[in-house]
Amino acid sequence: MSRNYEITNIQHPDNPNLFRIRALRDIPSAGVKAGDLGGYIYSEKNLSQEGDWWIDSDQVLSGNNQVYRAFIMYAEQ
Repeated sequence: MSRNYEITNIQHPDNPNLFRIRALRDIPSAGVKAGDLGGYIYSEKNLSQEGDWWIDSDQVLSGNNQVYRAFIMYAEQ
């Protein structure tokens, strides 16, 4: 399985339990290039590595896949 992102050590300014993601590969359907920074997640449970899922740069997924702010997710299916 090809991984879409890694969790960086960049913490969210308001919640130190959330970390920014970085693309490990291009995701053309989302306009994402390898190395681009995305939004913030608590863990990989919040955003699947399968398919072409991505969250935009200033968005947050936390807890049990709860949305704390509006977010954009892209998937090619």
